[in-house]
Amino acid sequence: MKRRMLSVTCLLCGALAVACAAPAGGAPPAGPAAEPAAPARTPGPGGTAANAAAGKPDASVPSLIEQVRQNRRRLTAAVISAPEPATDDSELREAVERVRSITLKQRPVLPDSEPTPKTEMPAPEASAPARHPDAVILPPEKLEQLKALPANQVTDPVALADALFRSGHYDHAYTFYEQMLADATTGEPTRAWLLFQMANCKRESDPAAAVALYGRLLTGHPESSWAGPGKAYKTLVEWRQAVKPEAILESLQAPPPEPASKGKAE
Repeated sequence: MKRRMLSVTCLLCGALAVACAAPAGGAPPAGPAAEPAAPARTPGPGGTAANAAAGKPDASVPSLIEQVRQNRRRLTAAVISAPEPATDDSELREAVERVRSITLKQRPVLPDSEPTPKTEMPAPEASAPARHPDAVILPPEKLEQLKALPANQVTDPVALADALFRSGHYDHAYTFYEQMLADATTGEPTRAWLLFQMANCKRESDPAAAVALYGRLLTGHPESSWAGPGKAYKTLVEWRQAVKPEAILESLQAPPPEPASKGKAE
């Protein structure tokens, strides 16, 4: 009886051992499992290949780590400062001297250009006023014939007076202007023109009479188109009488007096 129970117990133990050793998928075991290979170790700077092959730790690793820590502590404690400038400035002085020794090339001097001859323009005739619309320039022989005619026989004394004025015959032009001014049928615009021209005729020969005629124009015909030019000419004649610019110009154009000769030293 005891032998049977012992054999049954052995069978149960064997079956239990087989069930525990079988994989979860039910496949029979292929054999004893191989142990995993140990990772290869790289020998450190102070280690040996034998220690790496044997899987022993490299004894130099802790010393390297400690050295790195010490270097880090020294760098952290060190004070970073800029380098002091060099006290020797001889190179700078030499460079400055070289720059000073450089002489710039002189620019080429352009030859003096020939002076442009000045063309003297004739001065405009100061006594030539605006021309009357009906004025006609007559040839010299015709002017001589008209000057010989009496004033009462001229059909258009204003046109004749303008022609004489433009030709430079101011005294004869003044006679015809005065004749038309005395005519009561002469209109206001024409009368203003006659006074303006009569003053222009006397501007060079009799400045005082010209100023009086310009004054009559400004007083009797202030709204006329000839009032503005008459006022300007009146101011000009009065200024010339007061300042006498011709005399000033003559004194400026005169040669300077020669210096008096000094007596001989005794």
